[in-house]
Amino acid sequence: MAPFRPRKHGIRRPPYLTGLGSLPPSPVSRAFSGRPLLQSGPVKNAGRTGPRVTWGLVLAAMVGSIGLAAMPVVAAAADAETLVKEGVALRRAGDDLAALKKFEQANGIEQSPRTLSQLGLAEQALGRWGAADRHLRAALAAPSDGWIAKNRKSIEEALKIVQQHVGQLDVVGSPAGSEVRVDGELVGKLPLPRPVPATAGSVAVEVRAPGHLPIIRSAQVVVGGVTRESFNLQPVALVASEPVGTTVSAARPGQPMGPSAGPASQPVEERPEERPSASTEGDTGGGGMAPGHVAALVAGGLAVGALGFGIYEHVTWQNRVTTFERNSTCDLNLANHGSPACHSLYTDGLDARTLMVVGYGLAGAFAATALVLYLVTPSPSTAASAGQVSLACSLNPTGVGLSCGGRF
Repeated sequence: MAPFRPRKHGIRRPPYLTGLGSLPPSPVSRAFSGRPLLQSGPVKNAGRTGPRVTWGLVLAAMVGSIGLAAMPVVAAAADAETLVKEGVALRRAGDDLAALKKFEQANGIEQSPRTLSQLGLAEQALGRWGAADRHLRAALAAPSDGWIAKNRKSIEEALKIVQQHVGQLDVVGSPAGSEVRVDGELVGKLPLPRPVPATAGSVAVEVRAPGHLPIIRSAQVVVGGVTRESFNLQPVALVASEPVGTTVSAARPGQPMGPSAGPASQPVEERPEERPSASTEGDTGGGGMAPGHVAALVAGGLAVGALGFGIYEHVTWQNRVTTFERNSTCDLNLANHGSPACHSLYTDGLDARTLMVVGYGLAGAFAATALVLYLVTPSPSTAASAGQVSLACSLNPTGVGLSCGGRF
């Protein structure tokens, strides 16, 4: 009997199977041969492996993409949790200011009732009663949170202590959408839905909007009371155009303006006894204002605008200094000057002082330029008189009498 050996595309039949028809080739031989399976008829379930694998790959890709998308969220949550733990450790060590910074960073990454409550408790320890009231109330507004439910009693007791140092500040005005800041902290935009809690005493209220001049002023907040402050911001273009327009449009007495002035090339014939003064004649028949005088007026208008800008920045600087000195938490010797709000007041004051110096310097330079241009430029009336009227006198050669000649 011949030995049993597999063929290239199938299995060799033993002699006792001869005459029973062809057998399908072995799947093993098909897999290793690399050639298509030779078969006498269709095979059941053929082609079903492809769609199954395809859907499996699609499902795996979807799960992988969801996992990749969730990685930043998970990482952010882990970072926020780490910052909260670090802040709690700093508070236990007595460094409430450093702990507050950690809580603010955690709240910026992921805002949650837990981070809001930790913010409020740290602000309470630092005497920032208004901010503590806002953050503790926001934390208690999530009763379904597990951490809040566990610590609700402690948070409510802290809020009762905070309320003994807080009043309500109602800020109204225009335009809508203006940012409202209390002691440097953004508390909302106009119109505010309700009065905001603020630390009792003197607080700095600032309202600003794009394209408008900001306003900052001090407000007195009473414990348990409501203080209303009204702010109506003025557009920058309207304020900036007023001094320039007033200066340029000013005319000297007797100077005709507009189309009724008439062309300068047609002087009016006058008798000698009715001739007007030189200045009036120059305005009516001397060809208008000299270019140097026009430049002097423009420089004068710029000087007025620069002076107004310097005054505004001067007032802003003084307001920042006053607010900084009145705030008990602000100190030049502390890190970050006591708080982010204090640091913002300090840097804003430095910027305002620099701009004040620039404004006053430009005002002086423009004013000096206007004065020099006005003095060195001859008036049209003087030039016209020099070209139209001349008079000369001399002694006669004989020594008797005086001869005079002139051109009119």
